[in-house]
Amino acid sequence: MKGFCLLRLDHIVIDTANLSQALEFYAGLPDVETSVETGRGIAALGQQKINIHEYPPTLSPVAKNPVIGRQAFRLLWPGTGERCKGGFLPEAGSTERFFVLDPDGNRIEAGFDPESTLPRLDGLELLTADLPASVRFYTEILGLKAIEAENGVLCLLEWGYIRLLPTAPALVRGSADFCLITDADIEAVHRELAGAPLVPGLGIVRRTGALGPLRSLYLRDPDGNLVEIAEYGKESLAL
Repeated sequence: MKGFCLLRLDHIVIDTANLSQALEFYAGLPDVETSVETGRGIAALGQQKINIHEYPPTLSPVAKNPVIGRQAFRLLWPGTGERCKGGFLPEAGSTERFFVLDPDGNRIEAGFDPESTLPRLDGLELLTADLPASVRFYTEILGLKAIEAENGVLCLLEWGYIRLLPTAPALVRGSADFCLITDADIEAVHRELAGAPLVPGLGIVRRTGALGPLRSLYLRDPDGNLVEIAEYGKESLAL
């Protein structure tokens, strides 16, 4: 058993061809607030966010294969979704699943939870060239539980998931950049990840998350996706 737990996604990074257009789109989604920081836009929802970078990326480190669009993720809204469904298309053959494409072609699935009080970034899909190797990374190195589901494998966070897919024509392998929040001291996580594929030369660094200052370290999964593991102060951990 790992000495740390990964609680949830804090943020994902997407690249855009037109920052103003992307921010206008995300500002039109329910419960999403947009803003601009140096070098990037922010789409904040609940206690998480989407960082929107103009392409080509200038902040580092970055994913192995950064691209415009070609990401797939799930946003979860409180309630039954009646006020959200108008802007989303139904999944083929389903009356319960809906999606929309943003201006760059990122695919956003809409989920709804009557028991939730905040919107959240619920899940992320990753294309992998070697499913067993990716599963080993997320289970053996990061300590996530894996279950088979929908043509791939779900790696479960305390809240949310990462879906690993062996085939997904719309996705680009190694293009994802995302942050996972841990419940442990980042120094302890760093020691436990000795020998893991950490990004060289960084160690523990200070970053800004959806709720404020973070202390983070960075790894690359077998496909080159950039995985940030980060620690908030304990008062910021509860959703």
